[in-house]
Amino acid sequence: MGSNGSRAGDSDRSLFNGRENEEVDILFKNISRNEETFGLTQFKEFLQPKVSDYLCVRLHHYMKSIATGENQSKKSPPKSDRISRICFAHSLGTIFKGTNDQKAKFLISLMVEAKVDPLRNVLNETLRLADLGLMSVEEYLSWNFQPKFTDDQLVNHFLFDLVVRDGRQQCDVREKLSSDAVFTPEDIEKWLTRMPLVVHLMELAFHYCFPIRGSPSVSPHLLPHCDPGVARSAAFTTLDFLSVMFINSTLPHTLRSEWRLLYCCSLHGASFATMLKKIVNEGPTVLVVKDRDGHIFGGFASESWMPNAHFYGSSHCFLFSLKPIMDVYYPTGYNSNFIYVNQNQQTLPNGLGMGGQWGYAGLWINDTFGSGHSKAGPKCTTYNSPQLSSTAEFSFDVMEVWAVGQKQSGQEEEKDPKKKSGLLKMDVETKAVLEMAGKEQHSDGFQERQALDNPI
Repeated sequence: MGSNGSRAGDSDRSLFNGRENEEVDILFKNISRNEETFGLTQFKEFLQPKVSDYLCVRLHHYMKSIATGENQSKKSPPKSDRISRICFAHSLGTIFKGTNDQKAKFLISLMVEAKVDPLRNVLNETLRLADLGLMSVEEYLSWNFQPKFTDDQLVNHFLFDLVVRDGRQQCDVREKLSSDAVFTPEDIEKWLTRMPLVVHLMELAFHYCFPIRGSPSVSPHLLPHCDPGVARSAAFTTLDFLSVMFINSTLPHTLRSEWRLLYCCSLHGASFATMLKKIVNEGPTVLVVKDRDGHIFGGFASESWMPNAHFYGSSHCFLFSLKPIMDVYYPTGYNSNFIYVNQNQQTLPNGLGMGGQWGYAGLWINDTFGSGHSKAGPKCTTYNSPQLSSTAEFSFDVMEVWAVGQKQSGQEEEKDPKKKSGLLKMDVETKAVLEMAGKEQHSDGFQERQALDNPI
């Protein structure tokens, strides 16, 4: 029986490479003060004040349960609540490198009971620690984030997926979640599979608590690098790091490494013409709007914005809301009215839109700028999105457009103002008339659109 315990210890060590095992040893010695085991008091002294007393106790409880299981396999009761090096390594192995099944059991062990409110508390603590852990990361430092303001929205989004989308409760996302739902490890495992962002945030939070050099503290492209295009000190975004992380996690994998600021009202002026010149032919983009009542929402365009006589785009496009609720709205397949933009036309709508139809869009920005609409009756036919703004017709003074992914070589040429101007002066009405007359536009074949990989 003793050999089984030894093999378990060796297995726990094998989760880490040689350098990481050395770091685990150093952490254990720092906590235990070079003793063979450590207790709750030593554990708290190591983790506090950065970790709450509640989480310290629950983490220690989890490690103790590992020790209890080990002793039970040896058919002898645990001698104390002290944690050995093997149990400590096993716990870290589960947190950083375990399967979703193992992480689900770990997450449930952090709750007094497996219900909504205890899970909310654990998630809030996870986001707080993740914020602290990110502050020294290169990608984080490349941004001028707003102070964290979407933690409640993100936690509610996570819980909504677990409780409502899993069929345990029927309610709209705007309604209060019931605290009566009880979760099993299987429920949590499926949820973690659907919500990899929860897993990444947990790993980030606990890496901050237990730093292991040589092991990455941030999952690749969890947070994109920011290229503001101007002096960083002048490039403030209306977003916080959680909202950028949330949007980035829904993008195709190939577009998650970098965001480049193309347009911002406060930097470039509140002008539709200026905005359009900045974003035309720049590849996939994320558009963010904040209305004057504080609602924050936007969309992802999978193809370059180009003046067009009709809607275009692909099923990779989506709409999203960040505040007061956080959610993503994907195409329904009902129609292909993904994106549209136009200006200075007499017989076609002028403005920028996503979803729905002309005059009744999921998201629309008027060409007069500073106003728009989000109309859903009750949902946008293209994206199944509700009304995103505080009122159907809204005013705004904050709008940002970000190019996402690495800049392609072909985009460099279109930086020439004369070429961009030529694109914007294209007679869209003439093109529309020719199309209705059945005349093929051979030149359109030269305007290639960037192919995207499949999203998650």
